Order: sequence, then structure tokens, then C-alpha cells
Amino acid sequence: MINLFKTKQIRDSINENPANLQQIINDSEYCICVTDPKGHFFAVNDNYCQTYEYNRDELIGKSFSIVVLDEEKELMQNLHDKFIENKREISRTWRVKTKTGKVLDINVDARWTDQVEDGPHKITFVQVK
Repeated sequence: MINLFKTKQIRDSINENPANLQQIINDSEYCICVTDPKGHFFAVNDNYCQTYEYNRDELIGKSFSIVVLDEEKELMQNLHDKFIENKREISRTWRVKTKTGKVLDINVDARWTDQVEDGPHKITFVQVK
């Protein structure tokens, strides 16, 4: 299970020093992605790339829906938009897919920040079940 205290600490570290975002998320044992207000990958750590079988360049600037099951893309985009708007942090379980199509069951904790450039961002912590 994801340690919510730890994810809050990581989010707080990002808020305190957004210039070190990439280093902060790289130092975590969690798979972490940061998405912009439109749902495009802004930052990902190595654990995220390894889990989803993508390299960083294949993700940055692309929609997070690349890892979402086809039948859930619209739902997940709507949830992302509501998250950005309402700032409501959530913990959930989802099914996602890797680059090769492997389906994973994951636990997710999402944190909101407005300390990263260009407005609010969603920090998503992922742990494969």
C-alpha cells in the first residue's frame, strides 16, 4: 500500500523546491509522474519509465492516457480535469497498460501542486499491486 504520509512529504518537498522536481521524484521508490493541467506528462521518474516500459522522451509532452486502458480514456481525462479544478487529492486502485500492452493493477495516490511552472499540476504516485 502507498504510504500517504510519504507522498505528502514528497509533494511538500516539490512545493518547497520546484527547481529540484526531477531529482526529488528520482529519489523516490515510487513510480511518479507529474502531469500538467491538460493531462500531459510534465515529468516522470525512472521507476515510472521502467514500470510502463517507456523511455522519458516517449512520455514527456504526451497525454497520460497513453497508459490508460482504451475503454477508460474519456473517464480518466474527465477525472484528471476535475482533479486539477477541485484540488481534491485521491487514493485509488486502477488498471493500466504498459507500452507492450501488459495490463497492471496499481494503487495510486494523487497530490495537487501549484508550485510547478505553468499552473497547477497533478503528482501521481504509483505502486504496482
